Parts: sequence; C-alpha cells; structure tokens
Amino acid sequence: MTNLPRHIGENDRYRLEQRIGAGAMGTVYLATDSKFQRQVVVKILEPHLATNAKVRTRFKNEALIQANIIHPNIVRAVDVVETGADFGIVMDYVPGADLDGYLATRGGRLPVAEAIALLDQ
Repeated sequence: MTNLPRHIGENDRYRLEQRIGAGAMGTVYLATDSKFQRQVVVKILEPHLATNAKVRTRFKNEALIQANIIHPNIVRAVDVVETGADFGIVMDYVPGADLDGYLATRGGRLPVAEAIALLDQ
C-alpha cells in the first residue's frame, strides 16, 4: 500500500499514516485513532491471506489473546478491523526501537547477561 494516508475501520476510524514494518502475515502501520485522538499501530493481513478463512481465524485468535494478556512487555490489541478487503488488528502504539533496531545499535549481539535480563522479562 503506497497511497498513504488512508482510512480503515468502522466510520474510517483509523487513519494509516506510515508503514513501519512487515512480517510473514501482514504489514504494520502507524495510525491515528480519530475516536480517541491517539496514535495506534494497525497490522493488516496481506490481501492474499485475508481470503483464507483459516488464516483469518488464526489472526482473530491472535488479537483475542493479545487483548486479554495484561503485561508491561506485551502490546495490547484494542480492536479488530474488517473493512472491505482489509482485515487487521489495532494495537497500542509503543514508541521506540524494535528488537532488530536495538540489536543493530549493539553490533548485532548482546552480552549474555543483558540477553538473559531481556529474556527474563
């Protein structure tokens, strides 16, 4: 998707602002929630996967689990959007680097003690 910004969700609630990542199942965007006037992250399932009922169910289950785990190191899902061909999970926005970015600043490796401390969380 290169035509940003654009809106998705009921009543065009989420305004996709910027692509910030991608994974095997979808693309992740920084977005604005117009209802609560805050930044969120929207992970949108790839279109070729969105038509697969098994994948959609797995994706919905991921959102349900994410919404019900309350932990400071787990990003919370706050909504699921199904608008036309778009199917996505809306999550709290947590500023900062992802693990790949953090590792890049550390030469690609962490000292064992630091790695253990991170894993312990």
